[in-house]
Amino acid sequence: MKKIIFNEKLNMHTNYDGVYPVAGFFGGPSDLMLQYVNESKEVIERVLLTEDYLCSEQEVMAYINAIHRDWFKNWKFDTFYHEDWDNIYSSDMVSFSHFFLKDLN
Repeated sequence: MKKIIFNEKLNMHTNYDGVYPVAGFFGGPSDLMLQYVNESKEVIERVLLTEDYLCSEQEVMAYINAIHRDWFKNWKFDTFYHEDWDNIYSSDMVSFSHFFLKDLN
């Protein structure tokens, strides 16, 4: 729902393809950071110029991720829960915490 409001308010329509960043950045090519910062500034300026609208940093990240897929490597997961949550966790799920237990290269 937030992505729809973001797109409509800023007239910045794009296909998110089910990707919505929730965890932020973990590594990556440092030469892209300046490009990312500049793109973020442009989007944030549009947000600030839009009357009666504020958004989260995740909405800005999601938008930039969607228009610059080549800047990011996305890992998809089903849940934040892990094995210690017996009544909620299922071994059929891909847990966010598992990405920190294996090589991400």
